[in-house]
Amino acid sequence: MIDRPTKIEDIKVWLDIFANGITKDLTTKQKEIFKEEVEKILKNKIYSEEFGWLADYVRLRVVANKL
Repeated sequence: MIDRPTKIEDIKVWLDIFANGITKDLTTKQKEIFKEEVEKILKNKIYSEEFGWLADYVRLRVVANKL
């Protein structure tokens, strides 16, 4: 596994894209509340003044050998 921190320009836009399955049945107001709460929770974990929002992705490297 290779750590690959990835910059996210705006966590709320990222949530619009990747949390759609979770938020699809919510009203617009509920979606905004959801995004604000997630942003509050994640700010201490994946945000820094120096780097901004960084998703902690991990790249898997697989090697296959023919038998």
